[in-house]
Amino acid sequence: MDKLAIDGGPRAITLDQDKLLRWPVMGSEEEEAVLGLLRKGDISQSGVVDEFAREFTKFAGTKYALPQVNGTACLLSAFFAIGIKPGDEVIAPTNTYWASVMPAAFLGARIVFCESEKASLGIDPEDVKKKVTPKTRAIVPVHLYGYPCDMDPIMELADERGIAVVEDASHAHGAQYKGKNVGTFGRCAAFSLQGSKVMPAGEAGVLVTDDVETYEKAVALGHYERLSGLDRDMYKKYKRTGLGLKHRLSPLHAAIALCQLKKFPEVNGRITRNCERFREGIKGIEGTGFYLPDIPKHVKRGYFMNQVVYDDGPGTIPRGELVQVLATEGLRVGQSRYELLHKQPYFEELGHDPKALQFTENLVSSLVSFPNFPWDEKGELVDQYVHGIEKVAHYLRE
Repeated sequence: MDKLAIDGGPRAITLDQDKLLRWPVMGSEEEEAVLGLLRKGDISQSGVVDEFAREFTKFAGTKYALPQVNGTACLLSAFFAIGIKPGDEVIAPTNTYWASVMPAAFLGARIVFCESEKASLGIDPEDVKKKVTPKTRAIVPVHLYGYPCDMDPIMELADERGIAVVEDASHAHGAQYKGKNVGTFGRCAAFSLQGSKVMPAGEAGVLVTDDVETYEKAVALGHYERLSGLDRDMYKKYKRTGLGLKHRLSPLHAAIALCQLKKFPEVNGRITRNCERFREGIKGIEGTGFYLPDIPKHVKRGYFMNQVVYDDGPGTIPRGELVQVLATEGLRVGQSRYELLHKQPYFEELGHDPKALQFTENLVSSLVSFPNFPWDEKGELVDQYVHGIEKVAHYLRE
């Protein structure tokens, strides 16, 4: 085994990572689609938005898809549409992006934070059960980094108690649980198409649902120009005013989104193959400290991010030191993406205990982030990453 790079040996990574890991990448299709709109002057309203909505319903497997300016607007529309009001409680994981909960907090809800599971990093259904009260109005499963939450117990509890489920599927385009697309379990779901996502459109999002009431109320909140086209009269009367916001998606972003939707099967397939090749490669290395449980057969996950749990213990080194050693080998590694929400000043000022949810705090402090290898056609960069980890593990064993 070569000496570690930190000790003067050759670096494990020799390939051009700027090329293989660059994201997002826009091609000639996106350029032509946007230029076509610019040449026609269709920069505010265009049929391309409706075309994208129709295609996304096919992709998501829902009756309705409402394109919006971003995933955060979709979540605000979702919470508004299910009737969240001051005093309601909304259960959500603490390990997530702030947009999973802040729109509900904006509407006056009290956010009740839950622990996460170790295998999926998603919300722990057992802790959700402990947190339900008569005031619970919604549960927000976040399919974090593309791994579906354990939806059966969540839906069973929600159905028993009459609680709405709002899925945050912002990371999980194309993921499935027991053969069913994420985003189709709850009352509604939000997808983000922000530039870092596997289906990037710059700034965009899509609210999906099968429930006509949820859809039309969401339309009324932020899409006054669509109200006259609704089938029912309940919200059509507000066609001149809407209900106060303007969430409609720019045609330029819709054009990009439509191109990316068409490319998604190929791009996502390559990312999935590479991430699974990477995880299988490091699973067989003795002494890495990485926790890599088998993915259940009923789960088809995505890889918006390739986060791995690192259990540092006997025979390992602290996570920070591991990240530093891997970086000297040329691996682009990081640590946890999000800071826990219950520890943020906004929620501390509302009385949340920053010392609560210790399991999740320990779990997040053990995460190591690797690339998802979007353009590594042959898996050669993946193999170099595995080799780099193997070098470090060999050093630890010695």
